[in-house]
Amino acid sequence: MGTVTELTPSGKQWLIGTSLRLIGVVGRTIRATFGSKEKQLPIFRSLSKVENHRRGYPRYAAFINADPTFAIFRRFGTLRARSLLHKQAELCDLEAKLATIDMAETRQVYLSSWRLDGNEQRKDLVRSIDEKLAEYDLLLMNFRAVLELPSATEWNLKSVLNWLGGTKPLVAAESEHLNDPADLVALSSTADSGVLDWLVESGLYKAGYGKLIENPRRHLITDDENIMLFSNSRIETLARCLTAFLATIILSLPVVLLYFFNQPLVKLLIILVSTFIFSLAIAVLTRARKAEVFAATAAYGAVLVVFVSTVNSH
Repeated sequence: MGTVTELTPSGKQWLIGTSLRLIGVVGRTIRATFGSKEKQLPIFRSLSKVENHRRGYPRYAAFINADPTFAIFRRFGTLRARSLLHKQAELCDLEAKLATIDMAETRQVYLSSWRLDGNEQRKDLVRSIDEKLAEYDLLLMNFRAVLELPSATEWNLKSVLNWLGGTKPLVAAESEHLNDPADLVALSSTADSGVLDWLVESGLYKAGYGKLIENPRRHLITDDENIMLFSNSRIETLARCLTAFLATIILSLPVVLLYFFNQPLVKLLIILVSTFIFSLAIAVLTRARKAEVFAATAAYGAVLVVFVSTVNSH
């Protein structure tokens, strides 16, 4: 944790002057070192833009790197499961062999002491089991990690497919890796992103106001007008504003209605409907867990009941 203080005018002038002098020293050093040589330094094209990469896998990789939502890959779930099943079968076979050797052992001391075990066949088998278990554990943990990755959304997958169909960076035989949506995973996922974030992004884009959430560094990433890169911070800000508006309406409107209606049955109906809408909004529009939805709904209902009791007492 630190503190940043504002520079005074004199401090700013000193910093600017020092920076200019430092730049001058560096410039003179570079000219003195390289200026006398006939061979000039090569000039490279900027590889920050997608279009500056060679057509093919280089450009495809640059496109994926242009926005986190473009990072969509195969899970290979069936192949991973098949590999695990084969390793599991190998271990089951080795387990059975070890049990057979143990049952045929004639010297009890070999089974009762690891140090005194003179059965080399058993020792070799245990070493083989250790190696297979290490391979099996690695596959198991990797498969678990892959299964926990979120599936690719239809919105983001459509964007990648549109780019592949329009630019055709790969040959036809190698462009079919995204044809199985059920086996695709997305590497990018924000914890707080919910329905509102998607509504803001898709709604503004379809309404023709995509410029409002455009990434300000888009011109440094691509020259293709068909590629829309959105700013996550802008989307999040607008989503938070929309959340604040909806929360105000959901919390305030029932209070206003309860204040103006005196019939007990009407008040009860208002409380029931408002509580249902509140819990539905929490469950659908946020990433709240089930326990959090119940806790928030109970608190909301309690507030409405206390308000009704207070109004009736007056």
